[in-house]
Amino acid sequence: MVVLANFKNGDAETKGETKMKKGDYVETPRFLTVKIEKVFKSNERALREGYTEPTHYGNPEYHIRGKHTGPNMMKFAAIKKPA
Repeated sequence: MVVLANFKNGDAETKGETKMKKGDYVETPRFLTVKIEKVFKSNERALREGYTEPTHYGNPEYHIRGKHTGPNMMKFAAIKKPA
C-alpha cells in the first residue's frame, strides 16, 4: 500500500494505488500547496505542453511540474512515472 502524507484527497491516501486527478491539491517542497490542472500518462506529452518547471515532489508514482502562464502565475500537472 502506498500512503502519501502530502497528497490531500481524503480516501485516496489509503488506497493501494494512488490516482491523482484534476482538482487535487498537492504539497510540494518548492511551491507549497498546488492545484493539479492536468494529469499526463507520459513525460514527453507534459513537456510538449510546457510543464517543465520542477517542484521537487518526492513521490514514487508521480512527478509534479509547473508551467508558466504569466508573471508570477503557474499551472501544475501530475505526470505518471514509468513502472
